[in-house]
Amino acid sequence: MWQELIGSLISSRLRFEWRYWRGQTPWDTQITPPEVMEFIENKSWGKALDLGCGTGTNAITLARHGWQVTGVDFSSKAIRQARRKAAAKGLKIEFHAADVTDLGMLTGPYDYVLDIGCLFGLKENDRIRYAGELARLLRPQGEYMLYAWLPRPWKGGLRGISAEAVEALLHDAFLRTRFVIGEEKSFPSAWYWYRRHKSNSTDAARTAARYMPFFPGGIHHKAVQLALAYLQETTPSRRRGEQPATP
Repeated sequence: MWQELIGSLISSRLRFEWRYWRGQTPWDTQITPPEVMEFIENKSWGKALDLGCGTGTNAITLARHGWQVTGVDFSSKAIRQARRKAAAKGLKIEFHAADVTDLGMLTGPYDYVLDIGCLFGLKENDRIRYAGELARLLRPQGEYMLYAWLPRPWKGGLRGISAEAVEALLHDAFLRTRFVIGEEKSFPSAWYWYRRHKSNSTDAARTAARYMPFFPGGIHHKAVQLALAYLQETTPSRRRGEQPATP
């Protein structure tokens, strides 16, 4: 009874933090999904960003395969665990305890962004801010992979995000290249593969205008950053002395 009362009084984020402290984290499987391993095995390494990185399992896998990795999660407990795990393996990974909708401490550009289970848990306005930061940080022709629950019954309501909602959120700046529906514990979920559009001035202006209202306190700065990032024809990070591949 008292546990239910406490749970009703604290925010979703605090509940997640509390569960990390209690070790009640069934989502933290310590296993990198085969979809991510397939990507790693078929791509040259570069700069990667793991959004909602938790205790760093996938960030560590990427780093072990040569990627320069940044991980972000709102849980300070999870980030401390991630830093300890990376240090124990002798890996240099940049971890931040931060909000994925406000990544001003990062400049990018990144070649690859991964999100396993983060976006679908955000509220609508937060999803729009997230998309703006994603567009700002991922280089033109960079790749974004998303795993998200499809809408499912959850505590008297629905939780998840539809494929149509994901597409509406991202289509201004991204092209979906692959989409696979699956299951998690008998509930529907999906993997998405997106590629960042090549930039042009029209798209930059449209994208900046769309996301600008959702950055209170830093509206003009964020909009300018987003427009400039979208206009840059950034080449991939230099990889082991190779010439960057043509997108």
